[in-house]
Amino acid sequence: MVEVSDKVKMALDLSKLIEMIEEKGYYLFAEDTIEKIRFKDGETDKWKIATILIRKMDNPEIIKFDLRDETTKSDN
Repeated sequence: MVEVSDKVKMALDLSKLIEMIEEKGYYLFAEDTIEKIRFKDGETDKWKIATILIRKMDNPEIIKFDLRDETTKSDN
């Protein structure tokens, strides 16, 4: 079992790694899903699967928008 203090340290280390990736001109995208895995013996199990993509910041596939644009303006 992973101790709480270890989880905090791992999260901080991961944040630093992501910052380093961004400083080098890349974005990191990630998602997790639950997939049903079938084994040779016919049994199945649900596994948590992580998908990670790293793309250059200037990649035209990336759609950028400013969340501060309309969502933070008040109706005054």
